[in-house]
Amino acid sequence: MQNYKQVQKAYEALDERIRAEMPSMNILLTNDEIEWDVAVAYVFSIIEYSRRYTLYMVLVRTRNVDAAAAWDAVQSEELKDLQFWEFLENAIEKSFSKDIKNMLRDAKKVRNKIMHGHYSASVAERREAIGAAFAFLQQFGAVIQKHAGFYPFGRKQGKLSVGKGSKRHDVGTSRLILKGLGFSPPGWKPSA
Repeated sequence: MQNYKQVQKAYEALDERIRAEMPSMNILLTNDEIEWDVAVAYVFSIIEYSRRYTLYMVLVRTRNVDAAAAWDAVQSEELKDLQFWEFLENAIEKSFSKDIKNMLRDAKKVRNKIMHGHYSASVAERREAIGAAFAFLQQFGAVIQKHAGFYPFGRKQGKLSVGKGSKRHDVGTSRLILKGLGFSPPGWKPSA
């Protein structure tokens, strides 16, 4: 995916719910005055937000933890790749393939060059990174739908509803569940 048209076509082929998560992407891809670096940074910020919000939704939906406690837990973690996948696998009790876990390996090298000011990534590498990010978002959506029962992109309304006959755990119980899943937000103390 080394030319503009291929990148644009990959963007247009994305599920409309994914495109809705990144409303500025079309402008970034079509405006010649904007460097590809901006599009790389933007799509990776969308990926990071999507992964974090998906983990939050999984905790609230599948574990019925208190929404505020789940949000605090997810926001307090750095969520590097390995840690994100471990939390997600623990929360839904399913394993994910190495393929999806490693989909962004090369693209992240390009992102890191850009974000750390090395500027040694070629335009072709930048476009390739964007294409890989698009492919990841599409695959990530499908995998979450399959394993967690909801599509993580698009409209959020109703995605946090509790199943019939279920109710949310109180904050203390929620914190114990989150701790058992490996979260350790600062300032959490056992209830007296």
